[in-house]
Amino acid sequence: MYLPRAGIAIAWGTRADQASEASPGISFLRRLERRDPLDTARLVFLGTASASPLDDRFLTSIAIQADDRLYLLDCGAPVSTLLRRYGWAPTQLSRLFLTHFHPDHSSGLMPILVQQMMEGRRDPLPIAGPPGTSRRVQALMEVGFLSPDDLPYVLPLENAAIDVGYGDADFEVRFFKTTHLAPEKLAGRAPTRSSEVVAYGMRIQTCGHQVVFSGDVGSIDDVEPALEGCTLLIHEPVSYTHLTLPTILRV
Repeated sequence: MYLPRAGIAIAWGTRADQASEASPGISFLRRLERRDPLDTARLVFLGTASASPLDDRFLTSIAIQADDRLYLLDCGAPVSTLLRRYGWAPTQLSRLFLTHFHPDHSSGLMPILVQQMMEGRRDPLPIAGPPGTSRRVQALMEVGFLSPDDLPYVLPLENAAIDVGYGDADFEVRFFKTTHLAPEKLAGRAPTRSSEVVAYGMRIQTCGHQVVFSGDVGSIDDVEPALEGCTLLIHEPVSYTHLTLPTILRV
């Protein structure tokens, strides 16, 4: 089983040949490179630790820069620190997308919001995620004594539906549902709002490529329908809870 450590960068598009040979993902992406011109994107694994961070591996978060716009997939801690470590000002963040609200995927959210406020952000920061995203983000803000009125920027919160495009002209996300939070897995922990107990994966269109981020899954059937036309798959193979890498490679 292989998980890239924090900070591994992948580039593809018109300047993919300039990427460092030290990055394990580069040789694979070079095979994807096309002869026709593409815009350039940069992908950095900020965190790949699942729920057990190490000294050099952090909670789940992935940054993708498409041209001059920065997007974040999941928001595990300490993402607000890691963005700066890898060369981005936090206020460069254009949009944030969440697969679900387990802490290893969302624990960096409040620090990100406060950091944006402290550094004078003025542009809106849209956040899209599964049903309940709006309520949960507002609840986190209330726990942290942060009111929307305190923010110098607008915070659009979207309870995303599956197979609907979210994002902008450079970066479109379509969510698909996974069985990571299936009711049978929550026995004895009955939620108060069952319609909000949903985990998503993402299918991303950017820079001429189809990128699939599996999120946390419970079955190969969660991911397989999203793989048609996929040129890059980002999958979290944690053997005791999710699919193993050999299983996903058989698809």
